[in-house]
Amino acid sequence: MARGTQQAAGLAREAGERLAGDLVRFGVMCLVASAIMLGFYTRRLAPVVAGVLVMVVGCVDFYLVDRNILHPERFRGYESLRIIHPRSTMDKYDDPDPVTTFLEKEQRHYRIFPVQSPRQPFSGLFNSNRFMAREIASIGGYNPAKLKVYDDFLRTALPAALSRGDYRLVDMLNVRYIVSGAPYPDHPRFRAAWQGTNAAGEQRFVYENMPALPRVYFVDRYRVASGDDALQLLGSGAVDVGEEVVLAESPGLEPSSDEGATAEVSEWEFSRVRISASLPQAAILVVSEVYYPGWKATVDGEPAHVLQANHVLRALALPAGEHDIVMSYDTSLLKRGLTLSVSAFSISLLMLIGSIVVTRTRSRRNLGRSDLHTDVQ
Repeated sequence: MARGTQQAAGLAREAGERLAGDLVRFGVMCLVASAIMLGFYTRRLAPVVAGVLVMVVGCVDFYLVDRNILHPERFRGYESLRIIHPRSTMDKYDDPDPVTTFLEKEQRHYRIFPVQSPRQPFSGLFNSNRFMAREIASIGGYNPAKLKVYDDFLRTALPAALSRGDYRLVDMLNVRYIVSGAPYPDHPRFRAAWQGTNAAGEQRFVYENMPALPRVYFVDRYRVASGDDALQLLGSGAVDVGEEVVLAESPGLEPSSDEGATAEVSEWEFSRVRISASLPQAAILVVSEVYYPGWKATVDGEPAHVLQANHVLRALALPAGEHDIVMSYDTSLLKRGLTLSVSAFSISLLMLIGSIVVTRTRSRRNLGRSDLHTDVQ
């Protein structure tokens, strides 16, 4: 308890020091910008000079902030935090090693769960994006900035389940293999698939997770819960995610049975998924891919509502029959934002060019009038 209090006090002190430094820098920038604007309005600075000085101040400000983001190893003093490496390092990073070579033999859609050890599943190896270079999907993600729904799931429901030795939420994420830095105890659900060292000489153990659910699967039972309530249900183990799904809202179509229902993925891209499904009776299709409001769906060409399933996944309520399902991400908001950004930049650039042209024109006219006045005299 005392140690935690000391750490909190140290963090608070460091945060205060950084805040004070940022406030000083902000004050200096404001003073410099004010001086430039004063010089412009009093005509002591030409418009072009004032514009250039503002750009220089902006670039300096960006540099002072971004240097800490781009080079955290300098900011924090730890080489392990380096994110920009020489090209030679990146080339080695992309090279296959015995672990990835084994995993790449798998032909089915799958993900891996990289763990440092059975007792420390969310440290070290879990946060590695090494597998991304070989296009191997990992539930650890590829960036610390994860979507909130997924980050909440990783912080609450999943640790709660694993603390009881319950791996059903891992199954739900289509985890076919567990890559560990330490051996796992014998368990019927895990089959030792590979053992050896990676390219760095570190010991690795790969286990096949036998009960892993496929990338798309059917259920015929559901509960309605959202937010923290859904996470609590999932983390408590009260829901058998292979047979039942927690939906954020009523599906609008009551499922009858998932018996005999089949689904096959025909296309799986970053922003588009296509699935062929066959259902003897109405059921709920769960798609093991992260939920986000921008995802849209069509069933047989008709718009369909994408449901938030098990807090982090997507689902569709499907009637009996043969169906062609397409899920795609709506990028219209991104395109509108890009259009506005380009338009604003273009207008600013035109205004700057126009200001330069007007200033030069006025200077030439004033010079011409001065010459004419001299000739008249």
